[in-house]
Amino acid sequence: MEFGEHAKSFTLPFQTTARLPQDATVEWRRSGPQSMMVHMFKDGQNQPDEQDRYYHGRTKMRDNPLQSRDLSLTIRIYGNKDSGTYTCTVHRDGDILAQRVVENRFKASCVTVEVDKWVKTVKLPWKYTADLPEDASVEWCSWVIVHLYQNGKDQPERQDQIFRGRTNMDKDPLRSGDLSLTLTNLTEGDFGIYSCNVFTDKDIIWNRIVLLQAKGHKMKM
Repeated sequence: MEFGEHAKSFTLPFQTTARLPQDATVEWRRSGPQSMMVHMFKDGQNQPDEQDRYYHGRTKMRDNPLQSRDLSLTIRIYGNKDSGTYTCTVHRDGDILAQRVVENRFKASCVTVEVDKWVKTVKLPWKYTADLPEDASVEWCSWVIVHLYQNGKDQPERQDQIFRGRTNMDKDPLRSGDLSLTLTNLTEGDFGIYSCNVFTDKDIIWNRIVLLQAKGHKMKM
């Protein structure tokens, strides 16, 4: 399975033909260095207190999953950090009754922007509809920090000196969903690969690559 940056949610499918007792427990977990409880259905109801905080308020199963035998889980996307391996296990009294492993991957995108060499202003685009946390930071970088939006405002003292006074973003990018970067007084040295990272506490939740090149001159990634 794959999901892209404009997706709002994805569904991990699991439909079984096995007869499941109504007192069974359903657990969706995500594998990794630290296994996380994504969603639990037990005693006839969802158990939000049992899931990892990272997934609070973002998961949903169908009503009466044990009766319908549809154990699929829908997750509202938080970012490309949601990619990974998910395992659904149905068990009772220590016995595994059914199990499914689903691999979910983020489909990274790369955008190419071509302009004439004489152009002085260019926009590196990124607009999307996914929700972002209010405390997220947005960092545009190439071989240095090009622009940083953090703590609700731009941080010009953090960007490299060669870009100071030449970059601009939306005043409220996290709310508007417009993370595009406008670069002015374009020079030949500005052409190349740019990366925009959206992160919280150094955990990258979204990432985009933009290739800025002059018309007639193809660059390799």
